[in-house]
This record gives sequence, C-alpha cells and structure tokens, in this order.
Amino acid sequence: MEESGSARRPVRARTGVARTVVSVVASVAIVAWASKVVNLTIIGYAGVPRLPGEWRPLVSIWRIATESGNALYQLGGNVALFLPLGLLLPLVWEPIFGRLVPTLIVGVALSSGIELAQLTLVDGRVAATDDVILNVAGVLAGWLLWRLLMHFLARQGTAVVGLRRKL
Repeated sequence: MEESGSARRPVRARTGVARTVVSVVASVAIVAWASKVVNLTIIGYAGVPRLPGEWRPLVSIWRIATESGNALYQLGGNVALFLPLGLLLPLVWEPIFGRLVPTLIVGVALSSGIELAQLTLVDGRVAATDDVILNVAGVLAGWLLWRLLMHFLARQGTAVVGLRRKL
C-alpha cells in the first residue's frame, strides 16, 4: 500500500513541473507576441502625417467589407493579431484567465491602449474603434480555442497542465 502512495508522488511532481513548463513557455510566447504587436501597431511610418481616426463603431468594418479588395486581410488580420492572447493567457495563469471575462478585459485594455497610442503618439497610423472590436473578437476566438482544446484533451483522458476539474 505504501508503494502505491509513493508511486503517486512522482506523477504529481511531474504534473507540477509540466504545469510550470507550459506556463513559462506561454509567458515567453506572450512576450514574443507583444513585441510583434508593438512592431505592427505602434511603430510609425517616417514622413507620413498623422491621420484622423474613426470612432463610430462598425463604420470602418462596413467600409472595408464593402469597398476593399482585401477585406479578409484587413479585418481578419485584426482578429488574428489578438487571437494568441486569448489562447496564451489561460495557459499562463489559468485560475484567473480560465474565465472569459478577465481575459476579455485584458484584451479590451491592451487594444484600447494601442489605439490611444496610435491616436496621440504615432504618425502614419489610423486609430479606430473597430480595431478594438476586431481585436477583442480575436481574444474571444483564442479563448474559445483554448477551451475547446482543454475539453478535447480532458475527454481523451490526457493530463492537461495539471487541470483536474471537469470542463
């Protein structure tokens, strides 16, 4: 009986190590993602004047969807840009970001901060409310993808980063 108890300890230790490794890797991925987002959204274009923003919700989405030849690239790019955040935050800190609302709040705050920086600090970028809407849709898509992945792994009986509760 004592042997089976000692056999469980290494499994728990491995689960704790696995949880830590996944959290560290996801943290590094968030830093890499953030540096790319800053590069894509905050770095301005030299010699390009400051452009006015569009603050009426859904106006620029409609304009791009109906008038642009590359609507999927423009609109999908804003969604895809923030999808990793929704996927990685729960991996870094599941007790908080395993819930949707805190994850969305972080997405709204980061996206709004980017748009405010574009409005006030960066030449050659257009700040728009619709960018925040699309970015948060990306966070939602990433979080749903994380949730789906956790559900699939739990159904397969795979140890999921130390998660023991039922999804």
